[in-house]
Amino acid sequence: MKKLVIIVVMVCALYVLSGYKVYSHTTFTNADIYNVAGEQGICATDDHFYNNGSFKLVKYSPKMKQQLYVKVKDAPQGINHIGDIATDGQYLYLSMEHYDDATKDHQGTNQLCIGVYDRNTLKYRHSFPLDARSGQKEIAGVAYREKDHCLYLASWLDDESSQYIYRYSRQGQYLGKYHLQNMPSHIQGLSFYQDELYITADDGDANRNASDHVYKTKLKDGAKLSQVLTLNNVRDQGEVEGITFKDQKMYVLYVRGTRVVDGRRIGLKKGYQRPVYEIYSYDMHMHYVTIRHKVRLKLEKLLAKF
Repeated sequence: MKKLVIIVVMVCALYVLSGYKVYSHTTFTNADIYNVAGEQGICATDDHFYNNGSFKLVKYSPKMKQQLYVKVKDAPQGINHIGDIATDGQYLYLSMEHYDDATKDHQGTNQLCIGVYDRNTLKYRHSFPLDARSGQKEIAGVAYREKDHCLYLASWLDDESSQYIYRYSRQGQYLGKYHLQNMPSHIQGLSFYQDELYITADDGDANRNASDHVYKTKLKDGAKLSQVLTLNNVRDQGEVEGITFKDQKMYVLYVRGTRVVDGRRIGLKKGYQRPVYEIYSYDMHMHYVTIRHKVRLKLEKLLAKF
């Protein structure tokens, strides 16, 4: 009797809400490809793009014309790696660390910190260290979330510490972490779009022509990630890096031309004189379904039980 009542209610809802549409999924089509100077991260404001390498920071126009290039000389002493970056519209936030590239498991990684730079002049303002209580062992990138005005960090390592997203205030206060169930290996970049967290992962194998991927999730403790894009339309398989969004487009930084072993670039691939750093832009197509469609699917499942 209870099931029958549920079915009757759902049928009534079907006719009342039949024209109402809800979000279903997003598809991506490649739009443009831009050559850039930096091999690590990317972020965007309304009027500029920003791109970085481990020792450089670059500002671009909305059409990806280089406007300002600076060498990162004023980072905290000992820093030798900068990952993906983020902006809140006023400052740039750079994920920084020192690591010993000879240690495969990054046990030599230390001095994890966030560097804060002026987005107009690209000048260093200050930095804050990551809180050791978090358990984070490496820093692959940082994202800014407009909803709560906080910074979110991820780890490149393929271990327990990389199963979390770490939350900080913009002033450097550690605010906790979120455990995600199926984090991919070798996270490279992260960014928020419409309050969903997108993550790039170097989980393919360029030496075997296997593609990297982009994932997303609604960030909460215990959440699962869904794969939204396989990077099989790049000019040559390589290594995915940072990610950002602007004007309903997704931008992914990609490095090709180097041999990647255990997540590290070692030498050049045949046919390359130097590595190539490219940003791929993707048009985002939002797909919706009517309430009628969703209710019908649920009705079919319920009726199948009778």
